[in-house]
Amino acid sequence: MTMADDLATVLGRLEALVGGEAPYTLGPYREDLRTLLAAYDAQAARLAHTGTYCAFCTAEFPDEAPGTVEQIQRHVYVCPLHPMRQVERDRDEMDSQATRYRVERYAQAARLAELTDTLQRVTDLIDRFGPHGNLAYGLFFLVTGMLGVFLGLWLWGR
Repeated sequence: MTMADDLATVLGRLEALVGGEAPYTLGPYREDLRTLLAAYDAQAARLAHTGTYCAFCTAEFPDEAPGTVEQIQRHVYVCPLHPMRQVERDRDEMDSQATRYRVERYAQAARLAELTDTLQRVTDLIDRFGPHGNLAYGLFFLVTGMLGVFLGLWLWGR
């Protein structure tokens, strides 16, 4: 017995309870209801015999055909509505963010190495023109070198 038969039986019992031509009868709507029940029954029968289907995009796969399991497995990798697609998009976004972070960190490390080299050159100049050399020349390089280092650190921190 199908769902439509069950519903038709219930409709018949309802009509018997209210007494055929009473104001509560289903008479004017009987054909509409029967048409709706027939369409529902046809849809239920179609879905019952199609086999397996994707719960996300409703792609259908034959139940007993050879290779159905492999088809379903391949479909999981390409189904646009499968939740794994969102996981993959999130993974790709995090990968791109990590790449941007690494590039920024490498650029900062290179700038720090450049500033360290500048500071080393200033220190070498101070040692060269220190107490036994030209003091004014040494102080000039010390001040300009330190200004360069502080300016570089300030720019690096922005």
